[in-house]
Amino acid sequence: MRTLAPVDFKVVEAQGCFIYCYLRSNGTPYYVGMSKTARRPFDRHNVAIPCDRSRIRVLRSGLSWEEATRWERFYIAKFGRKDLGTGILRNLTDGGDGVFGHGPETLMKLKLARIDALAASEIGLDLKEYASLPMTERKRIKRRFFELGIKGADLFDPSRVVSNDGVKRQQVAFAASKGKKYGFTGQEWSNLTATEKNRVYANWKRGERDKRKLVSAVCNSDPSKRDAISRTKRLAAAKALGLDEALTSFFVSLDSSVDRLRMTRRFRSGKRGAELLAGFAA
Repeated sequence: MRTLAPVDFKVVEAQGCFIYCYLRSNGTPYYVGMSKTARRPFDRHNVAIPCDRSRIRVLRSGLSWEEATRWERFYIAKFGRKDLGTGILRNLTDGGDGVFGHGPETLMKLKLARIDALAASEIGLDLKEYASLPMTERKRIKRRFFELGIKGADLFDPSRVVSNDGVKRQQVAFAASKGKKYGFTGQEWSNLTATEKNRVYANWKRGERDKRKLVSAVCNSDPSKRDAISRTKRLAAAKALGLDEALTSFFVSLDSSVDRLRMTRRFRSGKRGAELLAGFAA
């Protein structure tokens, strides 16, 4: 396609309503619209707007609103619509409705028309036949097609009920995986209430491994068990730092987590001996 200069839509707007189109890289149009403002060709559409502004062209200008609606219908009919299999345009209506003065109901109808056109095209149904069905039936048809792989006349068969077997299988597999981590069977884990599962999470973090105690009680209620777990964690932290036996004993004896953090930072910065232990209680 030869290089075209971008259209000055401010000048076009001053002349009245106009018909514009979007061109492909090979020069063929893929969308036709109408407007009375210079901004509309660059607003959001149900098709992609060309990155190259020179591919946004004006087909007719200096029109009244009524003339613009007639010309829009003319060009859409001339080039044809892809969703109906009659041509090359990606328009989803026959034109003439425009964007001027659209109310909420009209906008909703256009949105539903786009959804219906895409679904009908994917499933392979006639758009008018599909759009005439009740919303609930359209949902059933989409589930039969996408979840069960049903095609053709069987899509309308009421006996082909879409089950939730796939969802149930996922839930069972998740319960089995989660329960295995904490020593439960999948069924046992599914039977637990949300509160009981929260107890399991809390008790597991505190070191409890007995299945009955995981559900029935929180380990923090037992001070001796809590202290044992805390000491184990401190010993693990000292081992990770590489402290010798004397420093490990001192590190574990520190009750304040702030003091343990201070000592850890000093040790990692290379301080040893008096510098490492300065400021801590004897």
